[in-house]
Formats: sequence, C-alpha cells, structure tokens
Amino acid sequence: MIGAGIAGTTCARELHKLGHEVEIFEMSAKDKPTRPRQMEGSINLLQNIPEIEPKHQMRSIKLHSPNVTAFLKGKLGFLYEVGGTNGIDAKARKDVEQRLPIHYSTRIENKTQLEKFQVIVAADGYRSLIAKEAGLVSRTSSQKGVGFGFTVRGDFDPELIEVWLGNHFSFHGYAYVIPFSRNEASLVSASIGRTMPQTPYRERLKELAKTRNWELQDEWVDFESWHDFSSYATDNLCVAGNAGSFIEPAFGFGLKWAILSAKLCARAIHENTDYNLLLRKELLPDFEAFQIMRRFFDVAEKADYDKYVSWFKNPLVKKLAESGKSLFQHKRLVRAIFSRT
Repeated sequence: MIGAGIAGTTCARELHKLGHEVEIFEMSAKDKPTRPRQMEGSINLLQNIPEIEPKHQMRSIKLHSPNVTAFLKGKLGFLYEVGGTNGIDAKARKDVEQRLPIHYSTRIENKTQLEKFQVIVAADGYRSLIAKEAGLVSRTSSQKGVGFGFTVRGDFDPELIEVWLGNHFSFHGYAYVIPFSRNEASLVSASIGRTMPQTPYRERLKELAKTRNWELQDEWVDFESWHDFSSYATDNLCVAGNAGSFIEPAFGFGLKWAILSAKLCARAIHENTDYNLLLRKELLPDFEAFQIMRRFFDVAEKADYDKYVSWFKNPLVKKLAESGKSLFQHKRLVRAIFSRT
C-alpha cells in the first residue's frame, strides 16, 4: 500500500480483515501531518459518509451569493477535522499502526522497489508517481483546484457553517467557514479551473476575517488535480483515492470516494474481480450529477449564483434540504437548480 491517507488506511484495513498480509509505505515522517489541518463538511443533500465518526453535527447553514442569503436548519450533515495531528486521517493511521506495519519516511517512485509484493495499491494522492509510471494516468491534468485558508479565532456556533458562492472569494468555486470549536474555525477558499490567481482571493478572505473580528492564525495552501484515466488497474497495480482522481468535480469533495474506491479496490483484490467494472457500477455514476454542477460553476455569473441560492428559499426545496435527504433522488430538480439565468 503506497500512501497512509484515508484511502490507503481504509484499503489496508479491509484487506487485513479479509486475511491478507499488508504493508504500508508513507513518504511523510511518523506523526507528521500529511495535509494541512482544516475542517470539512459532509452535507446530506450532496453526500453521506457513514463510515467515519464526525466531530460535530451540522445543524445550520448560511448560503451567501452576491445579493441573496438563505438559511437552512435541520438534519443537514456532519463536520470532520482532517489533516494536522488530530484529524480523521491521523487517527486512522494510529489505528492501523496497531495491526499493520507502516514504513514512514519512505518514498516509492517505481514498482521495482516493491518486487516482493503480489499486489500494489497506489493511494498516494494526485501526484502518484506509480500511477504515472504504469501509464494509467494522463500526463497533463484535465482540471486543477487550489484551496487556501486560515485557522481563525473568534466566536462560533460549532454546528453552523457559512458558505459564500460567487467569484469574489474564489474562482469558479466557493469559500466557507467551519468551526473546530466555539472559539476556533477553518476559513477556506476553494477554486477550480485551469489557472487561477491566488492573491486577490487571499486578500479578500483576510478582509472578511477583519469585518467579522476573527483573528488570523495558521495559513496554508493545498492543491488538487484531476486526470483522465485509461484504466484504474493494470497487471498487479490499482489506484485508489486521489491517486485515481476519485474527487467529485463540482466542489472537490473527496472523502466519501476515497473510502468507497478503497473498499472496492480491496474487494477486487480479494475476489480477483475486475476493479474497473466495480468502479463503473458503484462509484463513477455518482459523479454524473456533480458534472452538471461543475458546468454551472464554470460559467456562472452573479445572477446565476443569486438564482442558485434563491432556490433554497423556496419552501419545497428548503424542506428537502432540511430533511437530510439526497438531492440526487430528484434529477429534474438538480437540472433546474443548476441551470443558468
């Protein structure tokens, strides 16, 4: 197993349960974070992650567009701490360490380093060298994303998140604040596009923090890339998590699909079945509705964002969102919400 993130630890744990001998190789040092500390949300309307214990429940959302604000309250979702030394990924590594060997500070660049293993799983992120060496992944990315943010101190409701849609705080993406606790939160701008300037959006986040009397703490930047894959497995190698670009294209959510791809990979290995076929049946169709959203965000202007947020002031849509049910059960509604003005 190359990579000790959520995908790598999930796949390793599943294979271990099924009776396989597994070793994990992680290029980061032991107890060193593999990604910046931040908070992420799982909104029931868009996705559900039953496998992971959340830090908080999400009971309120404020959605902002340039001229409209909608407020939702109900069974909205869950909030997770990721990265750092106490995130769900760090906890997963500590749990797996009790069962399996993890070789820290070990960089795997080619398959010859792992000749003694019958099967290799690349779960080492979108920069996966093994996936590129095997010719599974396109040399250039089809889409890029950048997230940057701050830890901020102030007064927060731990069960409330705020989201800003539009091109003021992000580039064809969104910004949000999600609390770690009552006095600390993660303030993030997530942009998606081929190229994107960071400085103006970073400065606007700072201005937002100043107007809210939030004290800026740690600053970080993180990147994602989506690649096209001819196959997700070849010979004795398969890819999982971000290494396989299993990140939905609209908002850049990856946690649910890191876990799902890892479990499908373990199943394919154990049953000696076609991993690509399992993905086409049980994972890749999930992204179809998110593709509709991504096409919307790629071209949306102020009026489009206002129309989108206004939908959540509609009593029927508001009731659906607050019920905790999935939006994707209503495909015609998805198309209507994400149509341009």
